[in-house]
Amino acid sequence: MNAPADSAQPDAANSHETRDDEQMQVRRTPRYGAFMAIGAVIGAVAAWLISSAMPPSTDANGTPVDTSPVLGLAIVVGFVLGVAVGGLVAWIIDRSLAKRARTVTVERTEVREIETDALADEGVEAGSAQPESPTADARPAEDDRPAEDDRPRGA
Repeated sequence: MNAPADSAQPDAANSHETRDDEQMQVRRTPRYGAFMAIGAVIGAVAAWLISSAMPPSTDANGTPVDTSPVLGLAIVVGFVLGVAVGGLVAWIIDRSLAKRARTVTVERTEVREIETDALADEGVEAGSAQPESPTADARPAEDDRPAEDDRPRGA
């Protein structure tokens, strides 16, 4: 994997490079959100099918009773239970995949460039902290001045 010829390579004189070897664990994990979303849809559809398959209700006189509020409640309960079951399934899969985790050695490289050119352009020596501060009698920028409507009016 070679870098393109036009990419900027850090100059050895102007950069500081640190390399560390670290031990890390690599494993696969399920996407909890996907499991919970699928569980929600399956739970809501299952609740709708069960509620729709029930025979129509009748009161004591034998007249049919509207059960649509019960259908809505059943769909909401199925949705919530589906989310819970989907999360539980994802957690069980996550625990089983954790047993297959592998430990690998990785090399971490940190490169910090020293910006001597930018400091030289501002007239700052390499050892000084900050460039010169603005003078005290400098006027505020146009955006910092209050608008005509914001200025206090005379009596």
